[in-house]
Amino acid sequence: MATIIVEISGQFFKRRTDRTYTHAVVFKLDYDVELSQSLSYVGLDIKRNWTFYAEKAASGDPHYASYAERIAMGKEKYAEQQKALARAKVEARRQEGAFEKFYLWGFCGRLDLAEKAARVCMNRRGNIDVTIVPVTEG
Repeated sequence: MATIIVEISGQFFKRRTDRTYTHAVVFKLDYDVELSQSLSYVGLDIKRNWTFYAEKAASGDPHYASYAERIAMGKEKYAEQQKALARAKVEARRQEGAFEKFYLWGFCGRLDLAEKAARVCMNRRGNIDVTIVPVTEG
């Protein structure tokens, strides 16, 4: 079993395998897209689930006590609170360097397969700096 290594900008990705790989596809995340998606999810969650929260809060079931708190807070204030939490999570990831490092999309056995994988990776919203890197044995 061989160990293959990919190095890009001082980052290393390793894999032990019996298969032959020639290239890897790596990418970075886009901060603005990540923030936008997080805020969008909050709005969608509230839009889809507010009635459900209200029904469960009205049931009096202690398992849904947090739902009662949400309803008591009001839809707008709850949305603001959740958006602030979403912003804080994305900002914490930014502070940790999550948007500066590369992530591995996958290993490929041929250049044409790596090019195809790179196109798929580029089409995923939020992936930037998609790069095909040659694999070395280590």
